Amino acid sequence: MVSRVKTGIKGFDALIGGGLPKGLVSIVAGIPGAGKSIFGLEFLVRGAEKNEPGLYVTFSQASKDILEQGKQFGWNVPAFEKARKLKVFVIPVDEMNTDIFGLIEKEVKKIGAKRLVIDSLAELIINSGMYYITLKKTKHESLVTDMDLNGKLTFNSDVFGEKTNQQFVYLFVNKIKGLGITSLFVTDAPENGDYLTRDTVSEFACDGVILLHHMSMGTQEFRTVDVKKMRLTNQKKGVHKFSITKKGIVVSDESIGVYALK
Repeated sequence: MVSRVKTGIKGFDALIGGGLPKGLVSIVAGIPGAGKSIFGLEFLVRGAEKNEPGLYVTFSQASKDILEQGKQFGWNVPAFEKARKLKVFVIPVDEMNTDIFGLIEKEVKKIGAKRLVIDSLAELIINSGMYYITLKKTKHESLVTDMDLNGKLTFNSDVFGEKTNQQFVYLFVNKIKGLGITSLFVTDAPENGDYLTRDTVSEFACDGVILLHHMSMGTQEFRTVDVKKMRLTNQKKGVHKFSITKKGIVVSDESIGVYALK
């Protein structure tokens, strides 16, 4: 029997055998406005309601914006924070050359987190140059080409390119998995192409892939969710409609077709 963590998102757990496999890392991918951050925040809120503390890590959103986002769904995030059941942890972009994993690990232990959301992996990859060197714990002088007056490093694009980004994703995902908690990475999906994510590698590095999308059918427009992969799970295949209501996300149990997005 696989131990599962219920997301608490109405209708979603039925698609994945009752919940996310405990301790594994999944990604929630989609274009801007698809509902990725709401999905991640609700995952933590529903956990907090069950006394399962969660950590929301963001690199660009101010904590007040996340609190406001929760407020519109009636989620009292400040109360959960006060009770140490949920924490919004902001790591500014200009501090991303530090040991990010170390910072996250410290916060996870501080509140005894059982759930983790990182928003977003795409931003982390973009700013991963110096942090990649930290993860590898080696000098890599060939990566660095210059340092500006403010002490910011620039990188050799011939060395620090797509391959290095891919190595970074695998390294970071494995580090997070080592924490032993159930985690979601929010990331970007391309409008078209052969890959599910813009980075082209996190869909392989992570244990689960949840794709959120906008669809048009005639004059109708609606949102969809498609579980492309979930390890240790016999998930329901196909694309399912979902809506964002005043109380959170609601997923339909009826599939609108396996090939609807192609």
